[in-house]
Amino acid sequence: PGGLWVFDRALTPLGWAEVDYYSRDVVPLGDVAFVAANALYAVDVSDPSAPTVLSQTPHLGSIAVAEADGLLYAVHTGAQGRLSVIDPTDPTDLVVLGELDMPGATDLVVADGLAWLANGAYGVRVVDVRDPGALQERGLWPTTGLATGIAVAGDGVYVASGFGGPQIFQASCVSEP
Repeated sequence: PGGLWVFDRALTPLGWAEVDYYSRDVVPLGDVAFVAANALYAVDVSDPSAPTVLSQTPHLGSIAVAEADGLLYAVHTGAQGRLSVIDPTDPTDLVVLGELDMPGATDLVVADGLAWLANGAYGVRVVDVRDPGALQERGLWPTTGLATGIAVAGDGVYVASGFGGPQIFQASCVSEP
């Protein structure tokens, strides 16, 4: 089984919460850590020696999670991959606000109302997330190699693309709707 370890800054283990599968990513928000595993788990870490799972989304295969403007964005794998926007306001009842099919996505970052996804053989996909109930794909840029990791800093979009090596795109290449 997978889970969430809580450490102090000296890397002394303080506590462990088990989840049902291999953990791949985590985003802490206050006293709750959101863990991407076979679903997106909300784990109460207010007592670091006894983290407790509060809830999980029904989706299978969460592999990446990001936070922006008080919302969570998760990429799910499986037969049909997807991007989900989740309201974490009540961590005991995670509410999915919107979803968009996104097969092949492995990583994401959200900045300025756009979700940038490393999307494997598809390259980089950009989704407008300003209206969580009406997600819209805004662009697709091929990469050499499989796009597996992504970061946005300033006007640059940085993509790890396996044997294709790192690649940099200009974020301003996405036009306004």
